[in-house]
Amino acid sequence: MPSSIFFVVLGLNALLFAFATASVASYRGHNVVMAFILGFIFGPFGLVIACFRPVNLSATQAPVVEAGPMRLCESCRSYVPDLASVCRFCGRDLPDEDQIALGN
Repeated sequence: MPSSIFFVVLGLNALLFAFATASVASYRGHNVVMAFILGFIFGPFGLVIACFRPVNLSATQAPVVEAGPMRLCESCRSYVPDLASVCRFCGRDLPDEDQIALGN
């Protein structure tokens, strides 16, 4: 009887880490199914791996680019509207298109 409780707790623990790892991977723009498997097999180590993987900018900011004309902030590498003069993420001034064309 006690060994069956141990396996139930172990299975619930594995599912908890699997869902947590998949959630982190989804937020950071990575494959959710692979992250689920990683979290299920490796538990907390899979979650740590998912947390420290670099953010996939092309997946996380793709809908923003489709919303209208955007450009990339040179400081924080975030997409901002074309007409913006200040980056909404880092607060730095964005160069005008005339300055970009002149290479200043």
